Amino acid sequence: MISDIENGTGGFEGLAKLYRSFLPQAELELIRPREEFHWRGRFVGDGNLSVWGMVCDGDWALRPHCEADRFCVVFPSAGAIEVDIGGRRTIATPQSALISGLHKVSQMWSHGHNSRVVLKWNAAAANKILSQIFEGACLRNVGLGPQLDLSGPQGQTLQHLARALSSGLRDEQMRSAKATAVLSEATLRLIFERFPNSFAHRLERTPEAAMPKQVKDAVDFMYANLHQPLTLGGIAEAVGVSGRSLQAGFRRFLDTSPLAYLRELRLEAVHMELRRPENFLQVHEVALKWGFTHMGRFAVQYRAAFGVSPSETSRLAIRARR
Repeated sequence: MISDIENGTGGFEGLAKLYRSFLPQAELELIRPREEFHWRGRFVGDGNLSVWGMVCDGDWALRPHCEADRFCVVFPSAGAIEVDIGGRRTIATPQSALISGLHKVSQMWSHGHNSRVVLKWNAAAANKILSQIFEGACLRNVGLGPQLDLSGPQGQTLQHLARALSSGLRDEQMRSAKATAVLSEATLRLIFERFPNSFAHRLERTPEAAMPKQVKDAVDFMYANLHQPLTLGGIAEAVGVSGRSLQAGFRRFLDTSPLAYLRELRLEAVHMELRRPENFLQVHEVALKWGFTHMGRFAVQYRAAFGVSPSETSRLAIRARR
């Protein structure tokens, strides 16, 4: 899908309408009204990956709410992008890219003249590459960013790959699904392998230090029984090891405990169900369905994971249904 969007008749309302078409749950606000608000942009997408190119003159703020199934890298080429991630302000400039899942961003600001390119993958595509590099890792626990330093060799290579992806998708004569897939994978691998994250130390391990079968089996058992009242002892028994051995395996290979890993899987399951417009269950019913019995603790854990309350996620889904 290719769409050229030029400045002109729409002004700021045109930009807001554009954002609503791609991010229905987002809110756009003009900070300081100006007589003329100029912008132009281009969007290109192929399903797994989309590329935004945007230039604007004006001061505005974006509240994306939650879009947990996306992985974004923002490359400012002029000006700066200011974001609030978990209550912490971060600024991305032409010397540093911003990396985040949109669900972690509570607000984003653009000031004055600003231009940027945004690469946006769906979570399934990013998680596929991430799990190939680090078994058991996912975007939820990889611990990247929020900034990538572009001044070094890996940063410059990342910029070259981003430009190649953008050009290849936009130019009809150059466009190739196979070339795009190769460039997309190379870009994700560079980000996950060459920039600091929670699993980078694994790359220094010898091949025989691969994740043991018991840990893999435990993860598979959790996925198959998320709705059941699981315990550490029960999981360990199901895969044929002691609870202590399972704890040690998860700590070494997944940098977490078995029950913390299980909680993350269940939080993700609740989040995905609450986001579905066709869901008619109450928040507490969905939470109970996926094994959360203490609603206050659940709400705190949910907000820490997704940046919004579970009731807010449910309200946005209901709004999308109307």
